Amino acid sequence: MTKKRGKLKRRKKLRKAYFDLHNLDVEKIGVELVELHHIVEFNEFYRLGRFVDELGNVILLKKDFHVTGTVQDKNKKYELGVNDDQTKLILTDKSNNVLELTIGKDVHINKELIPYLLSYNQFLLRKIGW
Repeated sequence: MTKKRGKLKRRKKLRKAYFDLHNLDVEKIGVELVELHHIVEFNEFYRLGRFVDELGNVILLKKDFHVTGTVQDKNKKYELGVNDDQTKLILTDKSNNVLELTIGKDVHINKELIPYLLSYNQFLLRKIGW
């Protein structure tokens, strides 16, 4: 299997697992309109190993927001937060730049999994000495 085919297969499996874990309806969301985003970027794999490519480190973003808002810098790492009424996920980078993601519009998650996502994000950030 070529490296590119292996990467596509990994992405497809991760995406299916994400939809299953978050109990999301693929048809309703429109799989072609969204992309998985690593909160702590995948290029940290050399330091974090498989931990960086786990479900606790990915969120499903609206594709146009993913392209314009998060992937311009491949080295970005974000601290994950949530507002008080759990309507927005908040991504803060090391320079205190903030991205607010409206749940159900910009980002698709199961709100019951927010504590897990926050905890996993803190785990990864500690491992890289954030």
